[in-house]
Amino acid sequence: MKKFSLLFAIFLFFSPKIFAQNLTTNPGIIIQQIAAGTGALSKAEYDQFWQTLGISSRADKERMIGLLRSGFLLMQEYQKEIWSCVETSWISRATVRCDRARQKFNLMNATMNEEQKLALKKMDENSQRMILAAAKREDFEISKDAVPLKFSIENIKAIRGNLEKMLKRITQVLRVEY
Repeated sequence: MKKFSLLFAIFLFFSPKIFAQNLTTNPGIIIQQIAAGTGALSKAEYDQFWQTLGISSRADKERMIGLLRSGFLLMQEYQKEIWSCVETSWISRATVRCDRARQKFNLMNATMNEEQKLALKKMDENSQRMILAAAKREDFEISKDAVPLKFSIENIKAIRGNLEKMLKRITQVLRVEY
């Protein structure tokens, strides 16, 4: 759970304005609960997710799934690609191009308003600083007043693994039927 908390803290730092503008409080809370779970998504978790959102019709589920896939899920896929580049940069001791992350960035950027684009740009700048820190094998300073993130290959792999588990669970809930 500690690793998930670190991962979620990093996510919240990178994308609070973007995320907040795409989801209201209830979806955000239930997504956190789904993401924090372990193992395969249960039918009870699936049902709780849709019940919490107050969505039962197939058409409404399809609309919400589309919104979450184009917003929250795309953001998480971007983060997954960034962490892959962080790991590669750590191993090679050189910054690497993140073409898949750039593709996800461009998809998100194309659908956002100006305020969201500014937040997305800041998130991307922080991601690039993180890749550079990994290449130099330095700790990453999220902000001047925050405790630096201690980089090690073990931490990087753990964060990537947790992101992948989280994405799998979220993908499982984003289906019209269990």
